[in-house]
Amino acid sequence: MKKNIYIISAGCGDKEYLTLKAVRIVEKMDYLIGPERFKDFFPQKKYIVTKRVVEDTVKIIENDVENLVGVVVSGDAGFFSLAKILYKKFSGRIAEVVPGISSMQAAMARLCKSYENVEFFSIHGRDNDTWELLKEKISFCLNFNHNLYILCDNSNSALEILKKNIYLIDKFRVFVVNDVGMDTEKIVEVDSLERIKQESLNLHALYLEVK
Repeated sequence: MKKNIYIISAGCGDKEYLTLKAVRIVEKMDYLIGPERFKDFFPQKKYIVTKRVVEDTVKIIENDVENLVGVVVSGDAGFFSLAKILYKKFSGRIAEVVPGISSMQAAMARLCKSYENVEFFSIHGRDNDTWELLKEKISFCLNFNHNLYILCDNSNSALEILKKNIYLIDKFRVFVVNDVGMDTEKIVEVDSLERIKQESLNLHALYLEVK
């Protein structure tokens, strides 16, 4: 079976976070598939925008076993990424995975903090059952003095997390991380629900640091 799939991490938001390795691999591709927000990174290449990220990507790859296909993923392929699904479904056809800089890594660098003692959780695009898993993760962090980085979305927002777990403000230093790597980037420490309500959030996360 021909290995014709390359998973290319695009970094977090700005072309400056694209690695030289990623640029070299892109040059070899017959075409790219990925989110619209990365299309302008690669003006020299045919770029297919995926509306339904998982379904569209899988369908295209299933129907193309000959061309070199570059699947562009945000951040780093190993961090809560579409790549996880592709590993399972197309393991025999993946030629290479190009790592990148995740929004979490960039955020921690902005905060001048290590992530050696940080747990990670994604509530991005998840269902209601995930809230119970999040509570278990929070409990673990409090019991073992670990910090926690939570990927959010507009439905499962930082505000909703704090509303449902108001005690977090007392137990952790709470940082809201928004649009890391973009012109609209902002990282603020909040100490109340009123404070977080003042923020207009897009691609965002919560960083909780045990007090």
